[in-house]
Amino acid sequence: MGGDKIGFHREHIVNSISSIADLCNENLVTILQHGELENNVSYFIDMEFCDLNLRRYVSGEETVDGLPEWSSADKGRVVSSVMRDVLAGLSYMHLHGKFHGAIKLNNSMIPVEKIANS
Repeated sequence: MGGDKIGFHREHIVNSISSIADLCNENLVTILQHGELENNVSYFIDMEFCDLNLRRYVSGEETVDGLPEWSSADKGRVVSSVMRDVLAGLSYMHLHGKFHGAIKLNNSMIPVEKIANS
């Protein structure tokens, strides 16, 4: 019974990734490649690099080299801008019949250019 559950989860993950891999939008992280490893147990996703996620940025857990410390107002502007981008990306996905099953701050990626230009 446990194997069936694992097989279901694996199939769900593979189908989810495959269905969104062809989406191309400036507000979505690009999936460069994905697939099963030779052992048929592990699956990999190779995505575009983003410097940090919204949760780590807002909490101050992570800073970016070369950028100054930010005030709460500065972070508020960046967060507002990132959230607009997140909503635009979700809208794009929905227009293409896709959905994101794990919307959270950890999955809201911020490219360093977004912070530098704020």
